[in-house]
Amino acid sequence: MSKAIASKEFVVKKMVELGAHPLKKWGQNFLIDETVSKDIVFALKIEPKNRVLEIGPGLGALSEHLAASDATITLLDIDPLFCDHLKKTFSSSPKLEVVQGDVMKFDLNPYDKIIGNLPYYLTTPILEKVLDHASHLSTFIGMVQKEVFPRVIAKLGDEEYGPLSILYSYVGQVSLVRKVSKVNFLPMPHVDSLVFKVDFRKDINPVFLKKLTSVTKNLFLLRRKTILNNLGGLVGGKEKAQVLMDKLKAEPQKRPEELPLSFYVSLTELLLLEKALG
Repeated sequence: MSKAIASKEFVVKKMVELGAHPLKKWGQNFLIDETVSKDIVFALKIEPKNRVLEIGPGLGALSEHLAASDATITLLDIDPLFCDHLKKTFSSSPKLEVVQGDVMKFDLNPYDKIIGNLPYYLTTPILEKVLDHASHLSTFIGMVQKEVFPRVIAKLGDEEYGPLSILYSYVGQVSLVRKVSKVNFLPMPHVDSLVFKVDFRKDINPVFLKKLTSVTKNLFLLRRKTILNNLGGLVGGKEKAQVLMDKLKAEPQKRPEELPLSFYVSLTELLLLEKALG
């Protein structure tokens, strides 16, 4: 291939050739910086044993570097036109398959590493779906618009602190890979992007994670209410909620955003224990 896929020249030429144009409804903004695409894939630390899923490959800016590895690669895109392009482009890569489909309906279980430039309109649902599969993932790398990242890494006391940051802090280590200027995309979006990486813990119990997710999300449904009120709605009454709070030595008048990860973990452990004891 004479010109890298992550280049303005390639993107313009290919879109003309395909008779296509970027579709806003699918969040199609194409990466046109080869250094950025190499940095993102390098951060995934691919090994031959890995099964890698790329979400929304588009024209293949990241896929080009994924295909150079010896890992098993799946490219998942919702756009049939781009899927045809990807199949032709990577037809000589025997361990790479292209699948047309919606990531929200796609089974993530076979994969241990996931990477993608996440479409803006689906960013939160995808991040939540990745969380749901954290027990068998080793690494996730996502490129998101910059205002999303604080919601993933927020600490207790931060304005963005909530279920997403609580759960990501539980499942692994989140780190910033790099910033990506909006000028590195075609068409150019309104804001810059960030690429972040999650290295998942190896000891996640999927049953516990599912319960922790449910408990945390439910307690944040009415985030201006006290934790006692919200917990009462979850466990069937304020009296039972008060008993649980006493056992946890937690302050019942605090709000959900005023409580640390350790509270949600301990509460989940207590609820699972009580269920097991009948």
